[in-house]
Amino acid sequence: MRSAHRIGVQLYSVRDRLDARPDETIEALVDIGFEGVETAFRDPDTDLDAWAERFARVGLDVAAVHIPLPITRDSQDFVRRHADAFGRGIAIFPGNRQEPRASSEAGLRDIAAEFAAGAAFTASLGMQFGVHHHWWELKRLSDGRLAIDHVFDLLPGDVLLQPDAYWSTFAGVNLGELAITYAGRMPVQHIKDGPAEDAVAPMTALGEGNVDLHAALALASQAPWWISELSHSAGEMLDDLRASFQYLDEYRSDKVQTGQ
Repeated sequence: MRSAHRIGVQLYSVRDRLDARPDETIEALVDIGFEGVETAFRDPDTDLDAWAERFARVGLDVAAVHIPLPITRDSQDFVRRHADAFGRGIAIFPGNRQEPRASSEAGLRDIAAEFAAGAAFTASLGMQFGVHHHWWELKRLSDGRLAIDHVFDLLPGDVLLQPDAYWSTFAGVNLGELAITYAGRMPVQHIKDGPAEDAVAPMTALGEGNVDLHAALALASQAPWWISELSHSAGEMLDDLRASFQYLDEYRSDKVQTGQ
């Protein structure tokens, strides 16, 4: 029986290598075993068609693309080129680590309006739109609900959430709460590890940090894609990604063998 889960890598992890040695880096990710990528191209002058050809040549699928917000005339063209190059799949806003607007109700409405504009534009291209969270989105407000819940109240019901095991641990929020609220809306999940005590501390290979990975993966059981990412590493990035892939691959193999 084949696993329903596929393992991808967020290309932000190898951003410096991609700039210096693109083909060598992509081949290294394939050698590790990754089956797909989640893009993280930020320069609007990037030749996205050339990258799509690279991925196709080595057999890497595109699980999702990260796109910029707000939607402006310039960013519209960049997002449209993503759709043309990589297909009409999932477009995710990677989020902001800090968001001063989240401190007020009016600010949350402004954030929601920005997300709604992103959802409307990507829908016009035939893409699904989602939002990746960091920690401000998981701040609990005076009514006991999370900031992200207030934002999503104002969004169309088909907007996706990309949960992140690391940042939820850092924020002190159990991913189970998100899994209940956003059931069926989390097809591409970030599985990450590290100290989860300092927003700028280097992350680690899976299994070497403080994140409850078994709980995170159990809650990701309905997600077709598990995405490995390290924003920063104190060690060798490719070694950490290899160890992370092996962790995820062994986990899904165990699930297949036990019929879960």
